[in-house]
Amino acid sequence: MDNKFTRRFQVMEPADSSEYRIRIYAVEYEKYVDETKESFVGESLYFIANIQRIRKGYYQAEAHFEGELLTHCSRCRDNSLVNLSESFKRAYKYSEYEIKEEEDLIYYNTIHIDLYDFFIDEISLIIPGYILCKDDCKGVCIDCGENLNKNSCIHS
Repeated sequence: MDNKFTRRFQVMEPADSSEYRIRIYAVEYEKYVDETKESFVGESLYFIANIQRIRKGYYQAEAHFEGELLTHCSRCRDNSLVNLSESFKRAYKYSEYEIKEEEDLIYYNTIHIDLYDFFIDEISLIIPGYILCKDDCKGVCIDCGENLNKNSCIHS
């Protein structure tokens, strides 16, 4: 494996298969993945992609991502750590013409394929929309905003 980080590969590079590592920094995460600032990363996130040439002009990418996100509980707004682990597959096929992308098939017509876009697309999809700090989270009082996991209030 190359220990270099990259954001794209040249389509002639992988003879049979090659492994690429992609890093996304916290600033990039906020800019491209979570513009609402609902979740945060403390360190860089890493994405490892294995690119295999199936035949001339056709490549398959198998990738794996693992990372931790610090976010807020959807009920009580306390900090919550979410462990993410996901594998992805995507195929790339050369075409001289611009063709609409399909779900797992991307057409390209340049000498480089952008792996960074692949990572950003996939990481955006695996972030849970509803996160709980614990299964029995009580949330907050709708009248006074008190966190009912920590204290009770006269309204509850």
